Amino acid sequence: MNLNTVQIIGNCTRKPVTKDLGNGKTVTELSVAVNSQYLDADGNTVKEVSYFDVSTFGKQAVACAKHLDTGRPVHVEGSLRQNRWKTPQGESRSRVRISAKRVQFLGTPSSSRATVEEESEEESSDTEDIPL
Repeated sequence: MNLNTVQIIGNCTRKPVTKDLGNGKTVTELSVAVNSQYLDADGNTVKEVSYFDVSTFGKQAVACAKHLDTGRPVHVEGSLRQNRWKTPQGESRSRVRISAKRVQFLGTPSSSRATVEEESEEESSDTEDIPL
């Protein structure tokens, strides 16, 4: 049995970047910072920030580009995707990203909340922004 599911809630660290992939396909990439804290062996509170790269596709990509900006809280559900390549010097590299299936916009602007879901990377769903 295999499972590849991830959910994060955090803040956008920059304005999303949208790229046209051709054939009417669009991808928007964003970065999300997630704060966490724990107690170390001495009982001291340690605060950490983890940064996650997120890719969205189709109508979801367009909605994210329109509604998200630096500092905006967001809830992302999706799966992990690993890209592997070799540098011109022959060194192996890899990068893990979240491929978003559902993005929920939280907080400001105007305290609105909206959700956009994606059926798959290749084909977008007919779901528009849905105010809650």
